[in-house]
Amino acid sequence: TPPDVEVNLKEALCCERLDETGPAISALEAIADHVRTARVHATLGRLYARAGLKSNAIRAYEIALRTEPRCVECLEPLAALRGSSGAAEVPTSTGQRNASH
Repeated sequence: TPPDVEVNLKEALCCERLDETGPAISALEAIADHVRTARVHATLGRLYARAGLKSNAIRAYEIALRTEPRCVECLEPLAALRGSSGAAEVPTSTGQRNASH
């Protein structure tokens, strides 16, 4: 993991503890997409959800799960976010979605 990813992640986590969601999101969004880890995406998902940005949160959790399929910290919040929008969709390794009932 590049050092700037870890620095930005730590900054975001500190901001989150201080209830500064906006700066926390900004710190993570500053990380280039191609070096974002599953943990970065999962943290973004949590922060987006806290900020009321539901579609961004869902997208971040889905990317985290594609990056690391065993990202258990993503499963419950993703299911909860999708639960209020109809049938749950499970991302596959190819990025396609399968509706589950």
